[in-house]
Amino acid sequence: MLLSDTEFKARQTAVELFRGSDEDSNGRIDAREFPSFYQGLVQAGLVAPNKDETVCLEELDTDKDGEVTLNEYINWLHDHELDRLELQQLQFHSLKGLASESNDTLLTTGAFELELSALRGSLAGAVPSSLSHGITSLMEHPQER
Repeated sequence: MLLSDTEFKARQTAVELFRGSDEDSNGRIDAREFPSFYQGLVQAGLVAPNKDETVCLEELDTDKDGEVTLNEYINWLHDHELDRLELQQLQFHSLKGLASESNDTLLTTGAFELELSALRGSLAGAVPSSLSHGITSLMEHPQER
């Protein structure tokens, strides 16, 4: 599968964050290296600043060996992005439901189209295009599930 420029740059940035924190270049972020890696995740907006560093390490370290590999990190990024997209989808459908229940003219079809367009834009660089298409289809036709 060929990546778009946006997908490639997002993955490249993720790898650079990992490698920049892997001080001994052994392909693993150990307990000594994790604080700087954690700060990079916070600065990149991938982790809330108030999230406990230990909890973050536990989420990333799926094999529980006390270290984070690049593979664990990439899988975490993928899961993290899907969680964010699912939340956006729920928020969108919640707004759509509110609009259909009321006669509020502030929520127009045009506003929904803009929101859907923004969601599509966030999907474009975040996940593979086949998954993006599937999520977009669900957003447009939830009743067909």
